[in-house]
Amino acid sequence: MISAAHRSTPLLMPVRKWYIHDQLHPESLYVIVSNPVDVLTYVFLKYTGLPQERVIGSGTVLDTARLRARISEYYKVNQKNVHAYVLGEHGDSSFVPWSLANKKHLHPPR
Repeated sequence: MISAAHRSTPLLMPVRKWYIHDQLHPESLYVIVSNPVDVLTYVFLKYTGLPQERVIGSGTVLDTARLRARISEYYKVNQKNVHAYVLGEHGDSSFVPWSLANKKHLHPPR
């Protein structure tokens, strides 16, 4: 993970320069969508000095979308009717709270 952070950190520098030189809207929100997302979100936050409420890491959003897609395929229902989430930090510590998952308001069998 650390080597990926070292490779990806330079990609954040142009945005930092734009921010410092007021070339971006002063109330912009920044969404970090890269791996390792937690590390790069923190690095971007520290490099720019932005308030933490304006920097968002994608975290497990993509994992959640993939999970919902697989469940909808399995049950042959529209993905809009699937409610399931991947929680935690992106990576090995993420988890699916299956007791909260449902499709069309029907909970999975236990």
